Amino acid sequence: MEAIRQLIDVPLSMDQIVARVCRAFGLHGEEIPKVGYYEKNVRNYVYALYDQGRLSMTVIDGVRHYKT
Repeated sequence: MEAIRQLIDVPLSMDQIVARVCRAFGLHGEEIPKVGYYEKNVRNYVYALYDQGRLSMTVIDGVRHYKT
């Protein structure tokens, strides 16, 4: 989780976080189930970091963004 938190150096939407994590960890998949698996797991880590107070949330143009 700490490695994911460190990737969030500016406010990012969940989709931006998922893309950044996939690039950083070399998670490449063209199959919808595989991509969905990556997205679900990254979301769970981000939500856990937010629940622990290690990320904050803000809204930009009606979209939730997370930041350290």
